[in-house]
Amino acid sequence: VTKENPTITNRNEFRNSRVLIIGLGQLGLPVAKYVKEKGFDTYGYDIEQKAIERAEKVASIKRADSFSDFEVYIICVSTHKPDDIFAPQIDGLLYIIEEISRKAKNGALVSIESTIPRGTSKKVFEMLNHRLHVVHAPHRWYALEEMEHGVNQLRVVGGVHDCCLRAALQ
Repeated sequence: VTKENPTITNRNEFRNSRVLIIGLGQLGLPVAKYVKEKGFDTYGYDIEQKAIERAEKVASIKRADSFSDFEVYIICVSTHKPDDIFAPQIDGLLYIIEEISRKAKNGALVSIESTIPRGTSKKVFEMLNHRLHVVHAPHRWYALEEMEHGVNQLRVVGGVHDCCLRAALQ
């Protein structure tokens, strides 16, 4: 993958994957739409029932009843305090990781798209005992300029280990 040629030549490993988008709000819903448009079997989960219903209605995203049997988990949950967007709060993210850890199959990919404090990806990787691949794909979303600052933009992805990065690039 290069700036000149951003395509991945080997997409086979995850091509028929079931993808779960966790968090269907301002960031998660556009991500879910994009993933579905790319041909993946796309499911959604959110703690808010209305968010799930909106994703089903607006984008035909399937409702996930559990965190089991997915090859890819894309986490798009809030990671700041509700009253202070500059104060990190990752308790919800870590709770989700515990759920994924109990239910995910070996080799699955966990992509954290939420903004997280330094060291969080490594902590998540340790919680999962390197049984799953962990990457961070920080996302910048600006709803008023969706085409320029939406889901379909050149982005950076970092893997906790080389195998994690290879899995994410596929």
